[in-house]
Amino acid sequence: MKKTIKILLLGVLFSAPVLLSAQDPHFSSNNEILPYHSPGFIGTMENQMEFQTLYRNQWKNVGTAFQTFGLMGNAKIYKSSGSSLSVGGFVINQQAFSYQNLLANVMVASNVKLNEGQILTVGIGAGTRYEVLNPDELMWPDQYNGSVYDENIDHGEYFDTEQALAFDLAAGISYSFVDKSNGGEKFPKKKGAFGFGFWHLNQGKRLTMTEENADIKSTFFGSMLFAMGEESNTALNPYLLGMYAGGASELLLGVDVKFFLAQGGEYSTSKTIMTLGAAYRYEDAFISKIMYQFSNIGVGLLYEVNTSKLRNASNGFGSIEVLLCYSPARKNFSLY
Repeated sequence: MKKTIKILLLGVLFSAPVLLSAQDPHFSSNNEILPYHSPGFIGTMENQMEFQTLYRNQWKNVGTAFQTFGLMGNAKIYKSSGSSLSVGGFVINQQAFSYQNLLANVMVASNVKLNEGQILTVGIGAGTRYEVLNPDELMWPDQYNGSVYDENIDHGEYFDTEQALAFDLAAGISYSFVDKSNGGEKFPKKKGAFGFGFWHLNQGKRLTMTEENADIKSTFFGSMLFAMGEESNTALNPYLLGMYAGGASELLLGVDVKFFLAQGGEYSTSKTIMTLGAAYRYEDAFISKIMYQFSNIGVGLLYEVNTSKLRNASNGFGSIEVLLCYSPARKNFSLY
């Protein structure tokens, strides 16, 4: 009986994000957290460094649902005439009632200039994945006193805390480019990034009843920006994210519209940009987005409306996500 209950608990936790691969958190702000999709995106930004922190509250109407905190960043630490060396990483903690999933990863990448405005990046990453489940922290039917749940009532079910700690390996590659010809001084004429990531390459142990290994997760992310108009005050930015692991998949298609509002001055790198966006995660959620960037700081708010079968419990509410970005405006390390 106890084993059956534990299997049910793990099944609910790991299948709730229906299209989520390999138990990893998923996010709405995919354009701003490229290092999380692939080590191949480390060092592909125009500035020397960038950092992001985010908070995600998922399925608020479904009891104590998933809450996720993340901190990530990357920086170029060495540059020659045709290449640079970059480092990055992330720490992400996801928790829901008695379950916790902590990911920590450090990455290094080589960025090679192919032609003017074109960069090929190859990166690798290593880190840890820690998962813990304590069923004793859950509420049980025997603790219902007729009107409310009382945690002081003995429920008669006791389990050992389940936990798993695994070493994790990752690798990735990307191609990125910027075409500033005839694009004005605000948005470039065209800008793009395409990359693949491969996670859990060593297939460390997962927190499951059968002691199985994690599936290798592959990701693809592609993003294109097109300037609209001769003055380049507006740009269209469509993007595509795909993930696959062990038969589970996730597909997300989105588009951002960017508005260049102000420039700090003739010789200043300071700028003000507002972004409005929308996306659809297949069979899971619609996403709306608003982001405001002033100089080297960006603040974003994203909201999901759930469209999966979970909407019967969530009343359609998906998640709210808050993003804060910081990117010093030094471009002396740029290879573009």
